[in-house]
Amino acid sequence: MMTRPLLLIAAVIFSLASSLLLAQAVDPAREFLEGSRTTFSTEGHAKANGLNFTIAYPNSWAAAEGERPNIVQKFVSEGGRGLEMAMIVTKELPLPPGTVLTNEDLKELFVPSELRGMLPPGAILVDARSTQIEAEPAGILEYTMRADRAGMAFLIQAWTLNFISGNTLVQVQFQVGGPAASEGDVARRMAAFKPLFTLMANSIVLPDKWAGGERAAVGAVGSHARQQSSSSLPSDDPSLLALTLAVSFLVTWGIGLTPPLLIRYVFLRRPLSKKAAAWVAAGFSAAFWMAFLVLNSALGEKPGTGAAWIIMFFVARWIMSRGYALEPADASGVTKG
Repeated sequence: MMTRPLLLIAAVIFSLASSLLLAQAVDPAREFLEGSRTTFSTEGHAKANGLNFTIAYPNSWAAAEGERPNIVQKFVSEGGRGLEMAMIVTKELPLPPGTVLTNEDLKELFVPSELRGMLPPGAILVDARSTQIEAEPAGILEYTMRADRAGMAFLIQAWTLNFISGNTLVQVQFQVGGPAASEGDVARRMAAFKPLFTLMANSIVLPDKWAGGERAAVGAVGSHARQQSSSSLPSDDPSLLALTLAVSFLVTWGIGLTPPLLIRYVFLRRPLSKKAAAWVAAGFSAAFWMAFLVLNSALGEKPGTGAAWIIMFFVARWIMSRGYALEPADASGVTKG
């Protein structure tokens, strides 16, 4: 009968489509992980208060000058049309002339109780914790808040990295937004984008710290952005490298193993023969390889070797054929199954 082969083909097509949509919609960090990113530098910027640091952002995001006096730069998803945003905000601290903050002073400024004092009016705290950036004390503040503008109500969830350079408080604000009644959608999108936000925050470099206080040259004179090197892994930062590898591993295997798991345990609910499993595994492994080859080419990225999908083929074949055994021959000598 043709019912089972058609059902199997339909299951494979559905699984492939679902996985590709999952790769695009649920993995905002993939572009950054693949090396398609640009680095922005605050050096020489009129709003930076002498601050010098760099941060990387995905190439598909649009960089633009901040409209307000204390917003150095903003980066918006989907080429400037998205609802996800990152902003570099600077605030000069009202300290007496000649004041130098010690490392202990900085640590005290970023304890959770002090971070709560940085919440905007009307904001609801989600998380506040101490951390470090470039071995300097820092703090992470996450909150939600409602905002009204020109008769429209919005909901914003922000994840903010705070640190101090000289006498300037620096806030790198990552946020997702939506209509006021979209709490569930905003929370879901924050969960999806937080790996990307974390990667962007971990890409921050303070050149003066590693140049003995002298400003390091970043690109051409007067330029605030330059293209990142062709390497897709930040090998000069061990912590970011480890995070990059972990996220890349989880994303690749999560996407690649979704079809065989759906076929084996949801659609058919029985093991396939090794031959059938091999054909199915080879089909969607090749399809994934071609799809990501086209995607990488469209993004201007260097194509991979495809080794991951070869490994995925063997794992997928094992998943779909696990537990399969030929039934014993009947009286006519014909083997069943």
